[in-house]
Formats: sequence, C-alpha cells, structure tokens
Amino acid sequence: MLIKNILLIKNFILYIRLWFNLTHQTSRKLDFIDILFIFIAGCSVLLFIFMINELSLSEKEVKNFFNNSSLLFVCSRWLTQYFSQTDLIAKTPLLVLHFFNLMLLYGICRHILKHKSDSLVAIFIYILLPGVNFATLFLIESNQIIFTTLAVGYIITRYKKIPIILLLILSLFSVGTIIIVLGIAVFALRNKHYKTFLFCLLCAGINYFIYDLDINGKPQGYILDTLGQMAMLYSPLLFIYYAYSIYWGIIHKNSPLAYIAGSSIIFCILLSLRQDINFYTLIPQSLIGIPILIQCFFNDLRTHLPQFRTKHYILSSLIIIFLFCETSLFLGNKITYLFSQKPNFASNYYFAKEIAQQLKDMHITAIKTNSSLAMQLKFYGIYKSHTPELLPTKTNNSDITIIYNGRAIKKYNIKNH
Repeated sequence: MLIKNILLIKNFILYIRLWFNLTHQTSRKLDFIDILFIFIAGCSVLLFIFMINELSLSEKEVKNFFNNSSLLFVCSRWLTQYFSQTDLIAKTPLLVLHFFNLMLLYGICRHILKHKSDSLVAIFIYILLPGVNFATLFLIESNQIIFTTLAVGYIITRYKKIPIILLLILSLFSVGTIIIVLGIAVFALRNKHYKTFLFCLLCAGINYFIYDLDINGKPQGYILDTLGQMAMLYSPLLFIYYAYSIYWGIIHKNSPLAYIAGSSIIFCILLSLRQDINFYTLIPQSLIGIPILIQCFFNDLRTHLPQFRTKHYILSSLIIIFLFCETSLFLGNKITYLFSQKPNFASNYYFAKEIAQQLKDMHITAIKTNSSLAMQLKFYGIYKSHTPELLPTKTNNSDITIIYNGRAIKKYNIKNH
C-alpha cells in the first residue's frame, strides 16, 4: 500500500513537471497586439461598470442572488456581505469572469489564427455580441458557463490534450457541461479515440442526472423561439455565417472547438422540438466557436485575389454595422425615453433602485407592492409590509416620480391604510 502511494505521488509530481515544461515551451513575451488587447479588455470592463450603475436588478436576478447555490451567486452574496449590497458589488464576479473570458478567448485565438491582428478581430466581435453583453450585465449563470467552456477550449488548443480530470470535475459541479462533453465525444469518435469517447459519454450521463434537463412530457414546438434567441445572441446576419463557419470547422479543420459549438446549437434545436429549453445554460457553450468564425472568414478572404474580395468586405461590413447598431441600442436603450415615456424593452431592469432610494429618503424601509417589485426592492433594503402601500398613478402630484432623460417614466403614490 505504501509503495502504491509513493508511486502515485511520483506520478503526480511528474505530471506537474510536464505541465510546467509545456507551459514554458509555449510561453512568449508580450508584444504590441497583447498591449492593445489589454487596453480593449480594460475599456470593455469600464463600459460594463458604467452600465451596471445605470441598471437595477430584475426579479430573476434577485431570485438568483438570494436563492441560487451556484458558485457565482455564492461569491456575489459573500461580496455584498463583506462590502455593501449594491449592484456593482453584486455583479463584480461577472466583471471578473468577463475579463478572464476575454483572456481565454484571446489565448485560444493566438494559438489558432495565423495573423496576430486576427485575434483582436475575434475579441472585437465577442465584445459586440448582444448575448455576451447580456451575460455580463445581468446576474445569470451564462458568464460562468462561458468561462468553463473557454477554459476547456484553451487547454485543448494550447496543450493539444483533452482535460479529462477537468471534464469530470465540471460534470459534477457545473450545469451545462453536458454540451461540452458531448461535443468532445463526437470529436473523439470521429478521430477513433474510443476511450475518450466512452469517458465523455460517462461525464454526460453524470451531468444529466445531477442537473436534470427534464426531457419528458408531451412534445411542444419551441424551435422558432430557440432560433430567435440564437439570432438575438449573435445578431441575425452573423448567426447565419456563424453556422456555416462551424460546419466549415468540423469538415475542413476537424477542430474540437467547432464540435463543441456545433453540439450546443444542434442540441438546443433538437431539444426545443420537445420543450422550452434553459437558454442561459445550454447555448453559451456555442461561443467557443468564435475563433473558428474568424479563421473561416479570413481563410475565404485570403484565398481570393484582392480584386475578388469585394463581396467579403461588404459582408463583413454589414455584419459589423448590424452588430454595432444592435449593441448600441442594447446598451444605450435609455435614449428611447427622449421620444416616448412608455417603458422600453429593457424596462424590467430599471426603476427599482430609484424607487428604493426615494423611499429611503422618506424614511420608509418597508412597503406593500406587487410581488415582482417587492422582490427587487428587497435587494435594495426595502422589505414587505401590510402598510403603507405603493400604488402606480398617472397624476402629476405623485409621491414618487422616476425621471429618465427629462421624462417622467414611472409615478407612484404612497397610501397609508
């Protein structure tokens, strides 16, 4: 028994030494592109800090904050207890994950793409994606899933190894890992790595039983909703080209990243034929295919003579313009209140913080209101009570008025019973 333990320790030490040796062999010095990437990543984080301060937590976010046992939300609760219960403190783990996601994606791109500058294009596309902005701004599990997927992709790309131990750990402790292991299973099967294939199927089974996908009941058609959500995640024009690039990555490059991304898209489509899927946990894994998207585009572009590249420039310009407009509308949606006082598409993420602050200014720390708003106000220190009552009104002489861009968007009166 002692000899076996000694052998295990020796093997572990050899594994660590091999890992450090591989890291040393593949390491390199910082260059100008790296510095430019750090600047872009820093600007992205600063923009999200500004946007977080402009928003309030929605009902779903507050439920996640108080009730979800995932590591992301545990960290969020711990930070608010240690510092203060504010939006920025609660969403600090999201900002940290976003920065690490950018680093992992950049690292993958630098090992896959031929030209250094191509990596910055991938980062720029990633930052502009509406789904990425949504995952970083709102307290949901998507950013955590993106991080684990990119971590697996980075290890595969840099070390040319399937991280068996990491996959097993993720299968036990991370929701949505079934997508990653199924993608790797198909990749392993195509390349005749049968042991890896069987191991990935085992991990998929473990993840399925721990985090039940609830595949049962009468089949219902949610496929159009799912396709619409995917188009929203990537923007419609980009999603069409993205699907083609994933197919290209599987057929022509045999890339494990393309298999993971493709598995996410196909699995969600197939599952949506039967039920309404959890979009936040099953589709973020598809983002790992962004390096393949950039590789596919520049491969198509550079195989043509300069005089025949016009259609590629037109396509890329349309995609970038559409992405930029969509992201600008998403991040700057308060501009709609310059033209109308009607709540816009992001209204679920407004008002609560301002209402809570005005109630505190009136020395009110408990009030009666509808269940959704009551849940939001709870995060900001306003609790439920039977009296007084917060009632919406349209009169000019309201007790609480929420004003955006010079327009009164929400009005409430406080009624004492």
